Amino acid sequence: MPSDTTLLTILHTNDLHARIEQLPFISAMAKRIRQEVADRGGHTLLWDAGDAEDRILLESDVTKGTAIMAMMNVIGYDAAALGNAAAVTYGPDNLARLAETANFPIMVANLSWTETGQLVEGGVPYRLLELGDIKLGLIGVTALSNAYSIFGTRTFKPAPIVTELVQHLRNRGANVIAVLSHLGLEGDRALAEAVSGLHFIVGGHSHDTLEEPLMVNDTLIAQAGAYGSHLGRIDLELDSSSGRVQSRTGHLMPVDASEADAKVVEAIEEQIKEVQALLSRPVGQTTTFLDLNYFQECALGNFLADVLRDRMKADVAFGRHRHAGRSAKGRPDHLWRPVQGLFLHSQPLPGGVEWQRDSGRAELCPAARGDAGPTPSTAGQPPGYPSGVRSRGQLRSLYGSP
Repeated sequence: MPSDTTLLTILHTNDLHARIEQLPFISAMAKRIRQEVADRGGHTLLWDAGDAEDRILLESDVTKGTAIMAMMNVIGYDAAALGNAAAVTYGPDNLARLAETANFPIMVANLSWTETGQLVEGGVPYRLLELGDIKLGLIGVTALSNAYSIFGTRTFKPAPIVTELVQHLRNRGANVIAVLSHLGLEGDRALAEAVSGLHFIVGGHSHDTLEEPLMVNDTLIAQAGAYGSHLGRIDLELDSSSGRVQSRTGHLMPVDASEADAKVVEAIEEQIKEVQALLSRPVGQTTTFLDLNYFQECALGNFLADVLRDRMKADVAFGRHRHAGRSAKGRPDHLWRPVQGLFLHSQPLPGGVEWQRDSGRAELCPAARGDAGPTPSTAGQPPGYPSGVRSRGQLRSLYGSP
């Protein structure tokens, strides 16, 4: 490589959704590439474009995503975009917990408290990185969602914010401007069209497998599929004196399962032990046996529905039977064991609840009762009907006045 040229390599993942069995392999690949680039005098950064955590994994769900952050620390991630998996599921307050655990910034510039307009704590809107003679400006954005309003926060359209931050970073000497995005491919396209001066966008959210990056308004857009199937790579060559980008290329690499990083395997095992120790602590004792039945009302379902109703201060609650996810085991070639459990969902169930105002009686529609069998949207999934229904006043809303 010529002495007046700086080589910059960006490795990227997105939407892992707690498929941690891929992490030891991703780490081994990243280490090899980092060394190869360093031998050529270049710089390597490893980024994730959001949704690394997911409640499908017991260790992720119990820790509200911090277990995944701890694993990513061992791999050596340099930055991550805020996805919607943890922030929407557990509320934006959880961002601070994730940030406290992560050794890397969680990037988001368009999530703020509605009342004050302040950015949600734990998020980092931008970073200016000095890589030898080159200054790289990095901006983070997350997907737009009305769900944040429940928590008193809101997401803002990214283009005006990114436009302002691009100018701010340029004023501070940035030669290269990048966006780490969880907007989805269409959102990335729109952002590239609306904002000039972006060299590349590393994206996620829509699970697109872009074998070759797209070019939109002279902006390179990359995305690496989902579930850790690929590791993305972007290579830039820059003029060291002017900072001008001389070339940009990118491609995806299928994750190579022939070599696993032993340190990451150890980190996974450590998180399993910590979660199992937490779950082994008694928190209470029932006075009667709580039976579990996936196809009709049962004591455990009623109990969970009561807990949900009380926590959400609702009149009616549904405990929806699902598998609680998968729990990791400590070998990279066999990391999962199934764990049965329950999810409590607040989204509408198939068929929903029908209120007959003339009689003052609420009834579950056939699909919600479970009489009609699975709908097309639930076919092939675990049973998804409510096992427990409760309202204030001992079923008052079911058999009395609303």
